[in-house]
Amino acid sequence: MLRAQLDHIISQVLDIAPETSDILFVPGKTLQAEVYGLLTDVKLNPDLGPLLPFQTEAVALCLMGQNMRVYR
Repeated sequence: MLRAQLDHIISQVLDIAPETSDILFVPGKTLQAEVYGLLTDVKLNPDLGPLLPFQTEAVALCLMGQNMRVYR
């Protein structure tokens, strides 16, 4: 996953729910946002549906970038 793709997903979530405190990428579930302490399913365009394990791995790798210290 490219950083621009992840930025686009995060932007969509914040456009839908600006009060979001956390974004959860959980395999087997749709993308979720925590808003005022409650988890809310987020429908993106295009809809990702339930996330597959490789999709959540791609997000994690994108967030870690090339910082080798976090790969331990």
